[in-house]
Amino acid sequence: MKAVILAAGYATRLHPYTRLYPKTLLRVGGRPLLDATVASLAAAPEVDGLVLVTNSRFFGFFERWRRLSPAARPVQVIDDGTTSNDTRRGSVGDLVFAMDRLGLDEDLLVVCSDKVFEFSIPAFVRFAREKGGGANTCDDAGDPAKLAGRRGCAVLAPDGRITAFHEKPSRPPSSIESLAFYVFPRSCLPVIREYTRTTSRPDAPGTMMEWLVPRVPMYAWMIDGECLDVGDPASYHEANNKKKAAAVELLLDGRSLDEAALERTLDRLEREPDVVMAHLSVPAAAVQPMERWVTAHPHLLPVDVLEASLPPAELARARGCSRVVVP
Repeated sequence: MKAVILAAGYATRLHPYTRLYPKTLLRVGGRPLLDATVASLAAAPEVDGLVLVTNSRFFGFFERWRRLSPAARPVQVIDDGTTSNDTRRGSVGDLVFAMDRLGLDEDLLVVCSDKVFEFSIPAFVRFAREKGGGANTCDDAGDPAKLAGRRGCAVLAPDGRITAFHEKPSRPPSSIESLAFYVFPRSCLPVIREYTRTTSRPDAPGTMMEWLVPRVPMYAWMIDGECLDVGDPASYHEANNKKKAAAVELLLDGRSLDEAALERTLDRLEREPDVVMAHLSVPAAAVQPMERWVTAHPHLLPVDVLEASLPPAELARARGCSRVVVP
């Protein structure tokens, strides 16, 4: 079984953290989200290979992570060739891209890259193998209204088989929420390919689930631990609060910018686990060139570039930064 980690999105709702940085590498509890995901996957003995799909814009960041990461398993990083939210392939499109690029023809564990989760990946995989079909991690929200317009909703038979699936329905027929981790057996892969040939919406996996459920056996595995979606700044802050982790944001005063000094400063800051964001203030004329520099010199630390429109101390307060650093 191969695990495919989908990480090619542009996370526009999480700006400024993800304006120039991939969401999957944001720090929660002092380490990148991806570290915990890979550790969970590595605990499943059935998983004999890990693949991460990203985009051209963020490929260098994941390659740096791959070189510096203490991950227990090597991760193959592939570039889906897109450069913006407007040209993205979408989650399902990226899954099929990985299948085609690597010739994947075996059971697949498909993993979201933006969750803080504590449930057991090995237990999920065992469940799917015991059922002999596809599987979807699910949770009971307790009230169908909590899913309305926001979450995928599954209707279950007594044996756990998903008999109907609705992607973000306005009137959910159940309180069972899909958490978008999947096991797709090898026999399901041609059906996924067929879906991509029939849809103009290759983005949301929940939309594919609506199409798959009448065609292939899919079962709901009720999670045995917490799962938090990191989708916007509020949920990102909540994730760090749950981990009781410091989350320090800094203002880098780049008005008299020396790129070599900035590189050394970022090298140092990315080794400080409490630092989660660097706001780099530069003269107005330097904003766009510096944005290009930041993406061409990837570090394991989000950097946002902004105009130095106020004195550093005032700008730091306005951005919620705890201190000013001069590269």
